[in-house]
Amino acid sequence: MNESLAPGERVVRCLLGQSVDHIPFGIGVGWAPWFQTVARWKEESGIASLDVPSYFGYEPSFALPSHHAGIYPGFEKKVIEETEETITYRDERGITQCQRRDYASMPLFLDYPVRTRDDWERLKAERLDPAAPGRINQDWPAFRDRLASSGEAVQVGNFPYGVFGTPRDLMGVEPLLTGLYEQPDLIRDMMNHLTTLWISLWERIAEHVQIDHIHIWEDMSGKNGSLISPALVEEFMMPCYDRIAEFGRRAG
Repeated sequence: MNESLAPGERVVRCLLGQSVDHIPFGIGVGWAPWFQTVARWKEESGIASLDVPSYFGYEPSFALPSHHAGIYPGFEKKVIEETEETITYRDERGITQCQRRDYASMPLFLDYPVRTRDDWERLKAERLDPAAPGRINQDWPAFRDRLASSGEAVQVGNFPYGVFGTPRDLMGVEPLLTGLYEQPDLIRDMMNHLTTLWISLWERIAEHVQIDHIHIWEDMSGKNGSLISPALVEEFMMPCYDRIAEFGRRAG
């Protein structure tokens, strides 16, 4: 292929295994280097205003419409305890965690918003309503102008939203894993409701722009492999993936 492609078309064609004018550089650049790495680069290079994507020549790939796909409205952030080295707080997702003040490691997760069925029903009603006003706050004419200028493809779905990944963040890893056996109806309801929430948002987005890419975030592996078996993936997750795939077909 000799003709030059727009960045979005290039990345979509590449991911589909089709011919491209060149391999795109920088897919998924939303995941920046660890901030301390960037700070060190700035110090050692003398470039105080170093912007990693532009400096290394990352190409634009996906544009994400502005919308809230999770807890909304968010919980009020609440500081619980402070020491010289750490701060313990509840974040906007309702997760209580202990974080180093220098943010040099993963936080220690202490508590989650869903412990019981009642917790889930309350959260679903109060903070996971697909029709909640303000879930989509995109200026569509400006967004379409951006796409026309940049040539980006349109993505829906992003970190930290996934059929397994989001319930994990709502319950914690061990309660979710044991819940697959001890509270299967609860886990199914969580996965199904979240899928309904996302698809309802994506359908509204598809009224304004063509969607090119659906991103599903599943943080579900350990050092020895997947946290759940293929059989559990098939039983619990695949019905939701089938619904997402059907939306994709409807949306072209």
